[in-house]
Amino acid sequence: VGSMVMAHSLKTESMNGAGGRVKGAKGDRVTVVFPPPLGEKALRPENLKVAPNMPEIHPDAREPPSFTFEALLDRKKGEHLGLSLEPSPQAPKPGQDSFLRVTGVLAEGSIQKYNEGVKEAALRLCQNDHIVGVVDCSVPEAKRKPVCGKSDQILRIIQTGATPLVLLVRRILGPPLRFMNGQRVMANCGEKGWLDGHVINVWESKPDGNMDPYVIRLKENGHVVCAPKDSDQYVKKADPLFKVGDEVMCHRQGSYQKAIVTEIRDLKVLTSYLAKVEKQVIEVPEELNQFVRPTARFTKGT
Repeated sequence: VGSMVMAHSLKTESMNGAGGRVKGAKGDRVTVVFPPPLGEKALRPENLKVAPNMPEIHPDAREPPSFTFEALLDRKKGEHLGLSLEPSPQAPKPGQDSFLRVTGVLAEGSIQKYNEGVKEAALRLCQNDHIVGVVDCSVPEAKRKPVCGKSDQILRIIQTGATPLVLLVRRILGPPLRFMNGQRVMANCGEKGWLDGHVINVWESKPDGNMDPYVIRLKENGHVVCAPKDSDQYVKKADPLFKVGDEVMCHRQGSYQKAIVTEIRDLKVLTSYLAKVEKQVIEVPEELNQFVRPTARFTKGT
């Protein structure tokens, strides 16, 4: 009694992964109190496991890592969406973005059908997902535009019954981390010392139910290693890749353009740059491929 547990392998998919506290026994079942809207449930012991320990958060951690995906819903006329939703934040400040948080996936509705038709489990909607935008695809293509950042407007479009709809979904992968997917880091490899690599995954689940904050591919040999904690003992930021005067490719106005690094900003958890493109100095917010990359080693014809 009082132990934290997690539900799994249930037919009601929205409950899988939900954590709650054991209240007591009820016949051959265990009564667990889950946060609203689930409430109190009596489940079989084989559908429960001890909740993993909460990882420590590094004091320099930035924000919770997340990924986004799109869910195309082609629902029948009058068909219920099949989601329990709540605005977050409930009272946004002026200029603050808001979204709809999924508090439950119902057994019936267009979302349940969508989830059953999606092969990749990571792309199925589930509890605590954030609906950050919506596109009404019932209007002519030339007039379609995403509605984002306003939970009341997103909900209004959903409630019109328009079909098809595209939901823009953000999923939080775990607690805040220092480093992002794709970021260059150094991993503590024991006797081999600190080796260069880059993050290829975050908060990867392990068989025991716990998660590794970082999965890192080493530059030296391509081997994959895991950092058990977001700690300076196991992983740290790599030194800046570029020097002042280096020629690089910067992402600007939808394409990559040649630039010259003019300033390096070597911060605690990231490296940013100033670079000169033609006669204009631009800011490179972070040393990630989507912002800056080395020039090609070879040119056409070589």
